[in-house]
Amino acid sequence: AIDGHAKKFSVLIEPEGRFPLTPLYDVLSAYPFMGNRNGQLSPQKTKMAMAVIGENRHYRWQTILRHHWQSTAAHADFASEIEGVITELVEQTPRVLDEIANILPADFPDNVAAPILEGLGNAVTALTA
Repeated sequence: AIDGHAKKFSVLIEPEGRFPLTPLYDVLSAYPFMGNRNGQLSPQKTKMAMAVIGENRHYRWQTILRHHWQSTAAHADFASEIEGVITELVEQTPRVLDEIANILPADFPDNVAAPILEGLGNAVTALTA
């Protein structure tokens, strides 16, 4: 989400000093608002609130690639886990998108659902590059 700034993240303080992230909240998709027409967010110019790290910081949505996520993970001491996370996303997303498309109410606005489902599919494809 382009609005995913640090104030959107919370931790749960558990017994014995554990502190997992809580589920995300108040996160909206920008996909329904993206396009090249007047009044839409240009996909080429859309920036995320928080950068991923490569040789430089990357904010522009369409220029972030798999190796940027790998570099960010390395900076966060998460390098050994990131490939499993990416692999799971790539493998599970098509099935999840199909499931979501099948359970959406018939009157759910297509101009909201279609861009989100298509955008997520395209984002997962970019992770395979």
